[in-house]
Amino acid sequence: MNAQNFNYSMKNIPIPNNDNFKLLLIEKIESFIKRLRWKAFFYINDTDENNKNTENNQKERKNTFGFKTKNTPPPIAELENFENDLFDIAKNISFKNLNNEFQNKLKSDVSKIRKNQNVLVFADKTNNIYELTKTEHDKLLKENITKTYSKAPKKLEHSINLEAKNISKKLNLEDRIECIAKNEAFLKLKDHKENFKNDLPCRLLVPSKSEIGHISKFYLDKINSQIRQKLKFNQWKNTTDVISWFEKIEGKQKSTFIQFDIKEFYPKITKEIFEKALNFAKEHAPIKRDELRIIKHSRKSLLFFKNEAWIKTKTKNSFDVTMGSYDGAEVCELVGLFILKELKNEVKKEDIDLYRDDGLLVLKGYYGS
Repeated sequence: MNAQNFNYSMKNIPIPNNDNFKLLLIEKIESFIKRLRWKAFFYINDTDENNKNTENNQKERKNTFGFKTKNTPPPIAELENFENDLFDIAKNISFKNLNNEFQNKLKSDVSKIRKNQNVLVFADKTNNIYELTKTEHDKLLKENITKTYSKAPKKLEHSINLEAKNISKKLNLEDRIECIAKNEAFLKLKDHKENFKNDLPCRLLVPSKSEIGHISKFYLDKINSQIRQKLKFNQWKNTTDVISWFEKIEGKQKSTFIQFDIKEFYPKITKEIFEKALNFAKEHAPIKRDELRIIKHSRKSLLFFKNEAWIKTKTKNSFDVTMGSYDGAEVCELVGLFILKELKNEVKKEDIDLYRDDGLLVLKGYYGS
């Protein structure tokens, strides 16, 4: 296994060839025009003459939870000349030869990657990239999958999609929400761990996820905010929250700070723990029956490997909290609030703080040399 480091961000984009550049430019122009037409359409049709009860109609408009319509906006006569000018830009664009050292390096590296027959695997928390043979990679991936997953019943995928269809239909969003995408699971290597080269610890990522998770995220975020506001628990959302908490601590010089993290937080959240967290949430925030159904449905997750569906071993009804799911962070925050509630008799709530799976505890009056 060979380690590589390109010594630059993987977000850098090589300059494409002329034909690809034109295609991408036209695609972006079409996307911009589509959004512009929708904006103009609603502006023109949302006047007092055409819509006397604007406030009532605004209330009646459905919540789309960020899902975009797949309908094509109608042409707007007022935009026709502007649109033609935009396409003329793409038609008349000219190119010049560029000799840039960094771009030449990017182009060379891309060429090497495309010619490479091996699999390149990203590290989890470093910029390293590891080269594995296809056999080594498939063996390692399968070992990590079979460690915690088993093959799902044949009709389970259809059952989950059918339930998602019923939910989306009830919300009048069936024309915007897709079935579970069969994206294959993949690995990242935890090369920051001790004895890495001997054990090859991995983070297994499950990119297949139900789009109902977008709706669950909306509801969970609202529930978590209400609990934090009511119980005054410290749960950070950003760096500013951490700094604000730290500045308010009295006697920092005579205190000890303990940093900790919850090991494998996402996979360790079982259905039983999640149910307890939801019951705790019901005591402090109003949760409607339909909202609860959506939140629970979003926990039904499938892992795809070689086009076969897998579920967590020893779980009921395909329950899982996957890394990268649309509402995974909000689920962790809810369980984190439940943990803080369980610790309130042991630690003062103002002395302990969580940011998802990372925490900080201050012991006032205790300090070492």
